[in-house]
This record gives sequence, structure tokens and C-alpha cells, in this order.
Amino acid sequence: MKGLPREARGIWAELLEAPVAEVATLRDEVMGYRKKIEAEAVTRDLFDHELGLRLADSCGELLKRWDAGSVPPEQRNVVQAAVRYFLRQRDGEDDFESVTGFDDDAAVINAVVAHLGFDDLSLD
Repeated sequence: MKGLPREARGIWAELLEAPVAEVATLRDEVMGYRKKIEAEAVTRDLFDHELGLRLADSCGELLKRWDAGSVPPEQRNVVQAAVRYFLRQRDGEDDFESVTGFDDDAAVINAVVAHLGFDDLSLD
């Protein structure tokens, strides 16, 4: 997929192969990770919690569009892979251990929203 960071490709390939979950399950997982980001922001200052929250919002919006029928069934695994990539704390770089920890997650989300034509969800 165009724009997918090199360091994300191994995990990405693995995530694409997973059976597609229910959208409600993915939504609950995103909300749980959002709460974790908020909690970590209280005790840590070396990660970009604002970007993490924006990523959670973007994932939530992708799932809303899936639920509304805007994501074709054959692309749901792509949305799920993007969401599950975001949900992995230790992916390209640990989300909470660096100010750039969410940068690879943002690049994955940006690649997916561009692929799906949802440019309004792109993270700057």
C-alpha cells in the first residue's frame, strides 16, 4: 500500500491476514486504548498524547464509516489492520516511550485513508 512506512510492513502483513472482527468489538478496543492514552498522559510527558487521541478519533471515524456502509466489504480488513496497528503499543516504535511513538501509527492511518479516498481523515 502506498505510503505505508517500511517499519510497519511486517506487522501490517500479519494484521491483514486476521479474520475480520465485528465493528463494535473494534470500536470498544479503540475506546479502551483512548482511555489508556489519557491515563498515561497524567504520568508521562515523553509521548505525544494529543496525536494519540487524534488517532483514536480517526480510527473511530473509520469504524463509523464502516458501520454506515461506506467501507466496501473487501476493504474492511484494511480498516481493521489500521485500527489494530494503532492498538499495538509496541509496533514500529513504542507509543508511550517516545515523542515520535505515534508517528508510525499516523503514517499507517494516513496511508489507509488515502487508499480509501477518505482524505478528510488524514492527519497532518
